[in-house]
Amino acid sequence: VPSHDTRPKVPVKKWADSKLAVFEIESLSATQSFLKRDTVMWHLDSLGRVGDGENPNPNVVLDDGVWKIYDGHHRLAALWLLGAKSANCWSLEVGL
Repeated sequence: VPSHDTRPKVPVKKWADSKLAVFEIESLSATQSFLKRDTVMWHLDSLGRVGDGENPNPNVVLDDGVWKIYDGHHRLAALWLLGAKSANCWSLEVGL
């Protein structure tokens, strides 16, 4: 997965406007420079489960023509390791 060093700024209230869509995992660009192995392992063992108040679907944003992972790097990595090619993600275009 390509990587970008910074995550776009998105006001929390904007996520209410997001739409659920299917994305090819390898088409998404990471905004996090590393993953915690233990967290990826937890998601592999607990696929579909998340912490209190968290959403099981990752969040992605369209920023400068690139779909970037906003939240959900570990969940997407676990899905990819299990052989998934695509994932349902909450999507939002930055600047709208």
